[in-house]
Amino acid sequence: MQQKEEIFCDDISRLDMMNRIFIGRVIPLVVILCGLIWQLYISATDHSERGWLPVFMVLVVIYIIIFLQFAVKYFAFRKKVK
Repeated sequence: MQQKEEIFCDDISRLDMMNRIFIGRVIPLVVILCGLIWQLYISATDHSERGWLPVFMVLVVIYIIIFLQFAVKYFAFRKKVK
C-alpha cells in the first residue's frame, strides 16, 4: 500500500465493529448475567447457599453497570451515524 491506512477510520466501520462486539461478546455476557440472577434467586431461597448471596449481588450490579455504559454509548453512536 502506498498510503497509511487506518482501521475503523469512518463512522460506518466503527458501527459495524460495535455490532460485531455486541453479537460476539455482549450477548454471551447476557446469558452469564441470567445465570448469575438465577443463582442469586437460588441463593436467596436456599438457606445453605446464603454465604454466596453477597458475591452474586455484587457481580449482578457490576454486570448491570457495564451493560448500561455500553448500551448508552452504543445507542448514542448508532443514532449519530444513522
